[in-house]
Amino acid sequence: LIGRLGPLERVLNTPSNHRVHHAVNPRYLDRNYGCMLMVWDRLFGTYAEEREEVFFGVTHRLRSFNPLRAQVDGWLGLLERARSLRGLDRLRVLWRSPGFGSSGPPGPTDEELVHRSPLPAGASRAVRTYVVAQFVPLTGATLLMLVRQGAWTVPELLAASALAYAALLTLGGLLDGSRWAVPAEIARLAVTAVAAAAIASGPLRLATGAASAAIVVALAVWLLLASARERGTVGARAAV
Repeated sequence: LIGRLGPLERVLNTPSNHRVHHAVNPRYLDRNYGCMLMVWDRLFGTYAEEREEVFFGVTHRLRSFNPLRAQVDGWLGLLERARSLRGLDRLRVLWRSPGFGSSGPPGPTDEELVHRSPLPAGASRAVRTYVVAQFVPLTGATLLMLVRQGAWTVPELLAASALAYAALLTLGGLLDGSRWAVPAEIARLAVTAVAAAAIASGPLRLATGAASAAIVVALAVWLLLASARERGTVGARAAV
């Protein structure tokens, strides 16, 4: 949203300079490391000015929406590259530059960036809509957990964190098209409803339990319809 800021670009890590840092354009790779000041990048030759359209992301896209896989994807890539090397190069790959031992370019070419879609091809629009509808309240619940962490006990925080991470796993599985994702998501909805009813006290517990059960049923039906529509679309494409 913020463009270039004139003379400040030479000194501070402005939005423009930081966009370059997060870009995957070939000429922007490994640039603008400065947290606050651009002085150090200018001294060490790692400064780059924003001159062309910025493409964000990672050089080689993650192969899954699974958050657990995302944490180890870089290490798995190193292991795969090590297997393709010989001798001491299998160890050198651990501390050499990211492009060491790679037969291809370190990142996407300009042509690949132009044709790169904003999101990887994956689940159908119906499933993606469901995932977004679940991700929005998940974000709010995570924020609430952070704000109220001082008022919650350690077991309560652990339980809330487990529910939040379970949601990330099942929603990622839906985007990946994993077979286990639909039953796992329905189970996750049921557990979340039980937890919501358990948190409520007094006369609100019954009302909360009934409302949670109704919401779970509605969401489960929505998910089943969306997944069935996706299977129908995939089957039609396969037939063609």
